Amino acid sequence: MKPSSPNAGTFVTFRVNELDDAASVARHLGGELIGASDLQRLPDHEAYVRLTRAGALHEFMLAAHVHPSAAPVGAAAQEAKLIENGRHWYARPLAEVEAERQAGAITMLSNDEPEIATLSAGNAALPAYPA
Repeated sequence: MKPSSPNAGTFVTFRVNELDDAASVARHLGGELIGASDLQRLPDHEAYVRLTRAGALHEFMLAAHVHPSAAPVGAAAQEAKLIENGRHWYARPLAEVEAERQAGAITMLSNDEPEIATLSAGNAALPAYPA
């Protein structure tokens, strides 16, 4: 494996199985403190990260991700708040959008792309891709 971006400012890697690949990735992380075997033994949901901030290269760090099944207490309330905020900032009432559409002020889909044909199915429009 050849890293796709060996000069990338921020570099993230999860477990790497192949020894040659792990050795190459370890060199990009600094190589002296992290070896190929460290990358091969990384547990699930953990990664080594090397960040660049304001042009300065920082040392690597170990990052751990919480498994989705171990959702923290209050996750449902947090999800509801995220949805509420998203709707507040990025959505409009459906009745308002429908009124504009019926008045011809907006169109829902166009056939500007030749490879997409629009099929009408009642009130919804579905893209159809040619075989």
